[in-house]
Amino acid sequence: GRSLGLAAVGGVIMGLVVQLVKAPVLSLYNVSPEVIQNVSSVLNVVAFFVWVRVSNMTIVVGILRAGGDTRFSLFLDGIIIWIVGVPMALAVLYLGLFAADRYVSVSMVGLRSSSGETAALAGMASLLSSVSGPGNQDTYFLRDYMGSLGLLKKLDERLGVRAHYEAQLRDPLFRLWSWASQEYFLDYFRSRVTVTVDENSSALLIHAEGFDPDFAFRLNSTILEEAERFVNEYSHRIARENLRFAEGE
Repeated sequence: GRSLGLAAVGGVIMGLVVQLVKAPVLSLYNVSPEVIQNVSSVLNVVAFFVWVRVSNMTIVVGILRAGGDTRFSLFLDGIIIWIVGVPMALAVLYLGLFAADRYVSVSMVGLRSSSGETAALAGMASLLSSVSGPGNQDTYFLRDYMGSLGLLKKLDERLGVRAHYEAQLRDPLFRLWSWASQEYFLDYFRSRVTVTVDENSSALLIHAEGFDPDFAFRLNSTILEEAERFVNEYSHRIARENLRFAEGE
């Protein structure tokens, strides 16, 4: 108990020392303020948990192993290494060397009727819905179109969507492979472009992701353009069918 108490006190003192020398040491480096802030945050965490690390070393190395219980010490070390250490090391390796920057363009779209009755306000754009009036069914219908193969083909023709996602060679987890089938390409597109419905306002929230900010913005804008064209064509078709039905009566 005495050794463990001394270890905890020593860890607290070491943490205070880290906090005291943090600013002078960081001032020696000519880096951006963002880097200084990030490193300072990491050192704060290290300083706070030094006593935990020191106490753990005292228990495992100084008490258990010294008392002859090497199997349990090995078991604890193995769990920490393989469940915590190795996954964290792989994550750091991936994020530092392979992960590509990804940018997201966000927009919110509301449906409204031709008479001006609003189904969803608050948005970057409003699309004309069918003359029968807006509703949740129209919203989900439009959401399904935004994730359809037909829209993807139009976007690929206008923007080169497949070429953009295939061009990122460094990131093996988020790139699109050249051998990908049409079905896989569609699933990949749906993972990069997500459309969700706000149940309260019936608005559509669109997140379009790309490997550069310009492409993400153009992708989102083009989706809005194609969605508006789709809704207008659908509205006109319904209007023509209603007109023919009225004339037949």
